[in-house]
Amino acid sequence: MKNRKENQTDKRKNRTDKFRAFATYSNIAFSLIGAGLLGYFAGSLLDQYFATTKPIWTGIFVAVFTLLYLTKVILELIRS
Repeated sequence: MKNRKENQTDKRKNRTDKFRAFATYSNIAFSLIGAGLLGYFAGSLLDQYFATTKPIWTGIFVAVFTLLYLTKVILELIRS
């Protein structure tokens, strides 16, 4: 009887751990997309302001925002 309760507790804990990992990694993916979009919109505004013929600022901002967020993610993963 006691073994059965322990088994159910282990299954519940395992399910919770899997859900927590899924939530963490899906949050990273959506935040990375958000960082890229934020860089795109900020760069687009600068390209319109300076009236550039090629989207120079858009490319720079997308790259910078994405790299900054990836650096943040890597540092958080190292700490945990």
